[in-house]
Amino acid sequence: MATWAGPALVEVQRIRAVQDEFKDAFDLVVLVVDEEPEMAGIFAEKFELTDVIGWVESTDDLVMDEGPFGPIGTLPTSILLDVEGRIAVRSDGPWPPGSLEQSLRALGTP
Repeated sequence: MATWAGPALVEVQRIRAVQDEFKDAFDLVVLVVDEEPEMAGIFAEKFELTDVIGWVESTDDLVMDEGPFGPIGTLPTSILLDVEGRIAVRSDGPWPPGSLEQSLRALGTP
């Protein structure tokens, strides 16, 4: 999520609402992109993110073909991992309406 990108700010709120709906069926881990590291803490506080928070200075740090999640060039990017830690579903950009919920159900989330 980028602290400066409107779609990312809307998306984190929407994912939190889905998380509430699915009652702790998944953990939200957020990687914040901002030039100022203290923005990660401000972002976490504003959106009440108590899950693991990481920070990178720029999207250049994320665009890696060989990284564990492949290249990330669009913010927000969301990746659902299965219980084995493998990529199950990926959304480059905001989740289309209902698709996050559908993906969670497909993964066996009640």
